[in-house]
Amino acid sequence: MGFVAFPLKVDSRAWLARFPNPADSLVALLRIMCRTSCGGWQGSADFGLKESLAGLNSRHAARQEVIDQVNRALADLGIDWAVIHSVEIEPSDGSEGVNYVFNFSCPGFENEHVRLGS
Repeated sequence: MGFVAFPLKVDSRAWLARFPNPADSLVALLRIMCRTSCGGWQGSADFGLKESLAGLNSRHAARQEVIDQVNRALADLGIDWAVIHSVEIEPSDGSEGVNYVFNFSCPGFENEHVRLGS
């Protein structure tokens, strides 16, 4: 079974392009969510993470709020096969941005980590 590729693309058979595993699909979706402003997509009020991630260091409860927000957005999309466990911030090497490290689980992938730059 393939998992939808993001951003959405149509392949040569006129089908939606797919990733070979759920982790790749989830990581691509997280990238889009990180670049989308809060409230930036009408399909889910919880989808955009840009401002939420920017505020991670400002409040103690912000990390759990971001984790809950991502999991609510996944539920809104009908993605009941994946869960975000944690999000951390680490300095980016040599640039002004930061990396957000997400820990997640999905079918066949337990406690996976992905670094997404700002």
